[in-house]
Amino acid sequence: MCKSLVTFYSLGQRAGYSKKAIDGYVTTLRKSGIAQRQSNQALLRAVQGNIDMTDAVKLGRIAQDAAVIGQTNSSDAYNTLIDAVVKIGRASCRERV
Repeated sequence: MCKSLVTFYSLGQRAGYSKKAIDGYVTTLRKSGIAQRQSNQALLRAVQGNIDMTDAVKLGRIAQDAAVIGQTNSSDAYNTLIDAVVKIGRASCRERV
């Protein structure tokens, strides 16, 4: 198992997700057209940004529509959505402090 997957599973488990659940989320994203590597990286960023994996998977479905509209691939659209949601969450936290 590569180092990034070990990190992914470790962070996911700290957030309360089992390895089986994590694999299920990745599989769901792959079925929606998000490439394996991008789905792993985006879900890792989602966990780091305190985004529920169920919501992160929903963003994968939204990314498919955004990809069509933006004339890009769904993996790139998904990464952009995850990054935006994480940044908005961080900005929101800063405003509360």
